Amino acid sequence: MVDADIAQQYRSDMLRLTSIIKLIRPVNCIMAGIAVWVGAYLTEGYAFNVDIVLAAVAAACVAAAANIQNDILDIQTDLIVHPDRVLASGQMPVSTAAILAAVILGIGLLLAAIVGPATAIAACAATALLAVYNAYLKKIVLVGNVAIGLAGGLPFIVGGLAAGTGHTFDLPGPIIPAVFAVSFHIVREIIKDIQDIDGDRTADVVTLPQAVGTRGAVGIALLLFLLFDFQVIGPIYKGWFGMSYTILSIAGVVVPLTASLAVAAANPTPLRLRWCATGLKIGMGIGMLALVIGRQS
Repeated sequence: MVDADIAQQYRSDMLRLTSIIKLIRPVNCIMAGIAVWVGAYLTEGYAFNVDIVLAAVAAACVAAAANIQNDILDIQTDLIVHPDRVLASGQMPVSTAAILAAVILGIGLLLAAIVGPATAIAACAATALLAVYNAYLKKIVLVGNVAIGLAGGLPFIVGGLAAGTGHTFDLPGPIIPAVFAVSFHIVREIIKDIQDIDGDRTADVVTLPQAVGTRGAVGIALLLFLLFDFQVIGPIYKGWFGMSYTILSIAGVVVPLTASLAVAAANPTPLRLRWCATGLKIGMGIGMLALVIGRQS
């Protein structure tokens, strides 16, 4: 009987832990933390230090809290589009999720404050931006996409600030990946809006795909990504990064993702849109890798 109770408690604890992991979306949080390090690494005078680690964990915490808040506010949409998500499926009470978000956010802001006032201000700005996005901006055509883009670019700047060299805003530095991230996230958010169009309609959220149609939205995403392609070529022309950056960014990001979006624009089937969304997520990682290994000493 005791063994059965222990086994039941173990299963309950594992289910709770699994729910928390799903809720915070660890891959997104890890990407935010890595972005902080990349921003620091690209800053002139970079030297690895504890502040960079603390800033990376802070960014991951802010991202995790924002993900939880998003799910809390999107329950009605998720019941239609993502019924298997933690809150929509009833795996965790909303009140528990809200407490979890508050605790994680508190840890993140505290760590950012320990690093210094500049990172604390940046973390607060990201928190405010994501909160306003989740509550209001996501309901405004394209404005919500831009807000997420800006939030995606901030971790690189935070990394530059955490490096503490005073060269955060010197080119190429963290500004380059931050600009890339803004464009990248806007495009990916448009694709995600297309995938979530049915749920957004039910929740009275008007997104770009509803305003211009699915094909029109993919076409706009393609045009924006073509502008991103020119952004990628700029550092090559300036000679800011080495040959490895050129090869990885062109062969691993520009060519495959532009082609995927062009194919989706021609016929935006669910499968092609899923390829685009997945490809864009992978492309973020490849892009950061290209910047890191292509950095000129």
